[in-house]
Amino acid sequence: MSKKIEESAGEAVPPSQGGGANLPATAAEPDTSYPVLAMRAERLSKVISANLGNSRLSEFDVDRLHVPTGGGTLWEIPTLEGEPEHAKDVTGIVVFWKEPRAYWKENFDDSGGGTPPDCSSEDGTIGVGDPGGSCAVCPLAEFGTHHKGRGQACKQMRVLFMVLEQQFLPIAVSCSPTSLANMQKYFLRLAGRGIQFNHVVTKLTLGVDKNKDGIKYSTVQPSMVRMLNDGEVESIERYCAAIEPSLRRASVAPAAGEFAG
Repeated sequence: MSKKIEESAGEAVPPSQGGGANLPATAAEPDTSYPVLAMRAERLSKVISANLGNSRLSEFDVDRLHVPTGGGTLWEIPTLEGEPEHAKDVTGIVVFWKEPRAYWKENFDDSGGGTPPDCSSEDGTIGVGDPGGSCAVCPLAEFGTHHKGRGQACKQMRVLFMVLEQQFLPIAVSCSPTSLANMQKYFLRLAGRGIQFNHVVTKLTLGVDKNKDGIKYSTVQPSMVRMLNDGEVESIERYCAAIEPSLRRASVAPAAGEFAG
């Protein structure tokens, strides 16, 4: 893979001795750190069907990562032991994504959170609730309608479903509204090189910025680690085909205050 492709998809990964860590594994040797790339298609479909069936999978049914508040730069990754692991980055394969919207009449400062949204949209297109209707023409989606004078009263988010190393089911990474521009640029850079988002290993780090009031906040900064080889692409496409119906039906509406500010 050329250096130009590396740079186009985000922060370039320096090549290591003996070929470069960012180069894809050979087609005969899939990356064993991602077992979904080595599992046979019929076995994968059976596991997903047996465990999920026709149930409506929710974002809250899988492990979920949030952008920390106050300019934090460490992710809290759930573990089997119960104590979260703090990490500077989250690395995995994005297998599906959504851009939902949510609106609360009462702002978080007054309500304290814990309430469902008055209006929400699973796909950022049609809102259900009060006021409901087309998100494209909704005045609450306009910038400057937030109660603090900036941003949108109806918040737009991007939820990434990522398969991490040694995992079979994805986690849900909730990217805050302040991270949307970074995510859009990353996906467009991949598209500009003819690369699908699920054909690469992606790394998410956290940057820090300040608003006009001097308050720090965290932003998600995506970059490409490496491209998948042909065999891995075939495997991940089978995986996505098997699990996407459940993820597409998943409810991803956030809790009040998740993106307060």
